[in-house]
Amino acid sequence: MTSKDGKYKVIIEEGDKTRIRVIFVLLASAVLVMAVCGQESTTFSKYAWNTKGWELYNQGEYDEAIQYFEEAIRLDPKFTWPWNNKGIALNSQGMYDAAIICFDEAIRLNPEYADAWNNKGVALYSQGKCDESIQAYDEAIKLDPDYAFPWNNKGEALRIQGNYTAAIEAFDEAIRLNPEYVNAWNGKGIALALMGNLTEATTCFDEIIRLYPDYAIAWANKGEALVMLGDYDEAIQTCDEAIRLDPKYADAWHQKGLALELLGRTSEANEAYAKAEELGMSG
Repeated sequence: MTSKDGKYKVIIEEGDKTRIRVIFVLLASAVLVMAVCGQESTTFSKYAWNTKGWELYNQGEYDEAIQYFEEAIRLDPKFTWPWNNKGIALNSQGMYDAAIICFDEAIRLNPEYADAWNNKGVALYSQGKCDESIQAYDEAIKLDPDYAFPWNNKGEALRIQGNYTAAIEAFDEAIRLNPEYVNAWNGKGIALALMGNLTEATTCFDEIIRLYPDYAIAWANKGEALVMLGDYDEAIQTCDEAIRLDPKYADAWHQKGLALELLGRTSEANEAYAKAEELGMSG
């Protein structure tokens, strides 16, 4: 699936490569259960429940993870970490309203909890509420101006609204804070491409490729920009690299087909289009 603009693949973190995703910040649970003479210290047991919940979340066991977060909350209702983490798990299941309730409770307990503000923004963005999500990201940024994630996420929300100039400014700030922030480079490249600045866009995708040569999304996005630039031969080579890295990447097959068709190589183009459709691309 392409982005809401109908072009380019948007990434904001790990997961399915062809849909919009948003970064979740996880406050790492560094404190484990303390044991004295072989007996667990009840003072720190809430940390263990939270830590185990996060382990389960990372394994994709969202329902079970939520149970662990809820146990940590039962032991200490004012413990903000499991409220935030429960919200993340709910958001990953598409339960956005319930997730926002959790983030709001974490914020109520600690109004300066930048992670919870960022994650609330993520849930609001997932509901299509870009204005409200930007307000949440701005609050996270106000609390922690050096926090790259909300800068990137704000850029994505602004891009969806068509405010490409402001989006690029937000992505640039995320990149300034973390020059190897692949998601911000990708978001900036997409915004530039949608503004018609295709050569600058390919420069962003090239930076991702330099940092992570095996990153198929960057190769595919570069291929799409090259098609729009009319550089069909290089676009085919670039899409082929994306396909080599991820043979099931439908968008890359589609863009390869488009480049082949524009070169007059109809038979090869139809084969590429058929492959894209076989992999689930439509329209």
